[in-house]
Amino acid sequence: MKLLPQSERSQIMKQLLRWLNAKSKKSDGASTSEIIKYVMSEITSLGASERTVQRYIATLSKLRFIRIYKFKWKVTDEGQNWLKRKKGL
Repeated sequence: MKLLPQSERSQIMKQLLRWLNAKSKKSDGASTSEIIKYVMSEITSLGASERTVQRYIATLSKLRFIRIYKFKWKVTDEGQNWLKRKKGL
């Protein structure tokens, strides 16, 4: 398994958080399959595997930047604060 450089993984997760934050404001958030499809097709141009995207989700969840509520993922206040600090919002 080839790992991406840390900065590239950070950029992918930042883009994912921005997208999920916008989606959470418009609807109830995004399902795991929606996140996987979005990351694979839009962020990495099919360069990420499903397992890799699941690891991104697990990392963001472990950091408490996202949480699952009624089967949909949403960005937490901590995640929004992190995005603001990183000027991602």
